Amino acid sequence: MSKILLAAALVAGLSEANKPKVKEIEYCGLLGNKGLCEKCQGDCDSNADCDTGLKCHQRRYGGDIPGCTDSLVDPTDDFCVEDSCANFKCSTGWKEKTKTPSFSTVKGATNEKCCDKLCSSYTCPTGWVADVQKKKNPFKSATANTDCCKKTCATQVCKSGFTKNAANTNKAIVGTDANAFCCKEKCSNQKCKSGNVEIWRRRDETFDAGKFEKTCCRDPKKLWDVGGGDMGCSFGTPFVGNCQECEGDCDVDTDCATGLKCFQRKWDEKVPGCNSGGTGDVKTNDYCYKPPATKLLYSEQDEEAAAAAPASASVLPYVGALAMVSLVAFVYIRASKSHSVREPELAEGNLLTVEQGGEDETLE
Repeated sequence: MSKILLAAALVAGLSEANKPKVKEIEYCGLLGNKGLCEKCQGDCDSNADCDTGLKCHQRRYGGDIPGCTDSLVDPTDDFCVEDSCANFKCSTGWKEKTKTPSFSTVKGATNEKCCDKLCSSYTCPTGWVADVQKKKNPFKSATANTDCCKKTCATQVCKSGFTKNAANTNKAIVGTDANAFCCKEKCSNQKCKSGNVEIWRRRDETFDAGKFEKTCCRDPKKLWDVGGGDMGCSFGTPFVGNCQECEGDCDVDTDCATGLKCFQRKWDEKVPGCNSGGTGDVKTNDYCYKPPATKLLYSEQDEEAAAAAPASASVLPYVGALAMVSLVAFVYIRASKSHSVREPELAEGNLLTVEQGGEDETLE
């Protein structure tokens, strides 16, 4: 055995030898002996049976008597010992404080004076959960939450464009990015890549990491069932009148966006301008499509142009015609009075010849 171990054993032996031996006093605490039992004397029943500065050390069945040298005494007897942290046993959920030079001299020993409370006895508040790895750790009242608990996603405020991930609401936050763990991004927060369009009915839905295009976007020329069964495009705001090209199921033209019509199908006929096939091509579903542009006839164009033209513009042609008729009539009358008119030519209604000043003037 090494010298160090021998020295430690010697010190321990001397310490034990200096402890007073327990002593049983008949009727300790009864009658005239009440409150007079000294250190290591017993059997006591309460602290009142012991002298000042002592307390009654309760034993269930045998066990050490703090500060006293054990001897062959009744294992059910209790003895008076010093009321200090050195002789105090922490309750369940408490742990003895780190011993300091003044630790053993503390009088009026209690859990609060002699022990530290363990996280296993602490109840985390709403929005926090116990950290199982710290349940045997002591904590300070001022920092109990961070000493013993972990924040859950219930306390997390999601960034704009994100909403709570219901699956993680009551879970402790993992990692350094709380928003990524506790929240999910909405489809409306990103834009579809070139060539695709958003699935408008999923704007407020969320998508898993790396699955934005698959969840939130679609091929604009591929038939798409917006959901909702037979009333997909015609039930409730904001769905009525919002179905885009190649989306269904529509029932009437007003179910489709402006400029589109509802293409009625008996079974799986091809929808004009849309590609058939895929999960969005539901037999008997009707889909919105863009009708071909139609050319108006000349008469229809004239009528529409006249209807659209300002009132002042529509009157001008009539004013011009009236002025021309008046001019022809004036010339004819003047010619009749002052000159000779060749009747055969006038009768044909084609030419009017007036002789004036030796020159002929021909009027059509």
